[in-house]
Formats: sequence, structure tokens, C-alpha cells
Amino acid sequence: DGLLWDGEKISFNGLRVSELYLVDAGVRKVEGDPQGGLVAFVLYDRNRTVVLERGYEDSMFARLVFLGDGGGVFRAAMRSRDVTVWEPIRDWNTG
Repeated sequence: DGLLWDGEKISFNGLRVSELYLVDAGVRKVEGDPQGGLVAFVLYDRNRTVVLERGYEDSMFARLVFLGDGGGVFRAAMRSRDVTVWEPIRDWNTG
């Protein structure tokens, strides 16, 4: 899939990867090249690797879809195979 990791260096199609997230029952974060412009998520349960620009590493999208973490804002209300329904933890209109 283009991702290479030799235990030290991490790259995707020759481009440097700054962080590698190994997502299985939990999440293990591996430090890559601090100058790298990409982050990679290895999703073992889906047998898939997803690579994003580094600026999206802490995005709500990455947290919800790849890490399964609502960041204290959302929680998974229902899961069925590859579909997850998220709901807000609190009502934003009432605070």
C-alpha cells in the first residue's frame, strides 16, 4: 500500500511520515520524522492504511473515523459493521 516502516524511518511512497498510528484494540502512536508532512493510520480491523496531510492529524474527522474517539464532544451511539452513528455528549443549545 506504499507505507514503509523499518523500525526507525516511516515513509509513504517516498514521502516522510511524521506520525504513525497503529489502531487495533487500542491506539499506539509511533513517532516518525518531525519534518514529515504526512500522518498514517494503520487500521488493523479494516485491513487498511489511511494517509493524511499532517494538518489533519488532530481533526475531529480523524478522531471519529480512524481512532474511534469523540474527543469528549461526541460518543458512539450505535455501531454496525463499518457504520458508526455519533451523538453529541451535551446539548450545545443549552450549554
